[in-house]
Amino acid sequence: MNAIRRGLGTSPLGLKLLTPVALGCVAMVAAVSSSIDRLGGELAMDRLRQRAEIVARTVTYAAETVRSETDFQRLVSSIGSEEGVTVIVAIGGDPLHVVASTKHAWLGRSLESIPIEDYGEDLREAIRTGRQHFHHHRESHEVDCSIPMAADHTDSILRGGAVMVHIDARPVERAVARLTQLIFLSGLILALT
Repeated sequence: MNAIRRGLGTSPLGLKLLTPVALGCVAMVAAVSSSIDRLGGELAMDRLRQRAEIVARTVTYAAETVRSETDFQRLVSSIGSEEGVTVIVAIGGDPLHVVASTKHAWLGRSLESIPIEDYGEDLREAIRTGRQHFHHHRESHEVDCSIPMAADHTDSILRGGAVMVHIDARPVERAVARLTQLIFLSGLILALT
């Protein structure tokens, strides 16, 4: 663009030609940045879902082998202290109740009395469908994975239940936003020089 500017100078015709070119470059940089933000966000959410699934599966595997609710609670508390893990809730039994959780005040509560409605809905959905599912809670900046216990594990302390894990999405969301801003500003500087 510098060569064009030197050739056209600052004549009115030169400015008339350079202005649309510069605006087009800025629009193109904005479009590319927006696409990178969207794709980066999708990739980041996929990674968070994978992490939530790994943690949830770890808890369900532990429930298959641990026989003591006290030991299981200790294990859930330990896993829940990992960086980025915000909540773990494991329900099971008849009637369904909280067997282990990072929210200690919830221990022993029925599924219906879990204070946060979305959590209960996510756990019920996993049990009802018999399949894992994910949910991105945009308002709390968390990604969750809910996994039902396998039906063939009738001797598990989570028989008939499910596990839900929430992962903090804020660090990843901030990283994607910073990357998008950096790409936009770099592209803008390149387009205008």
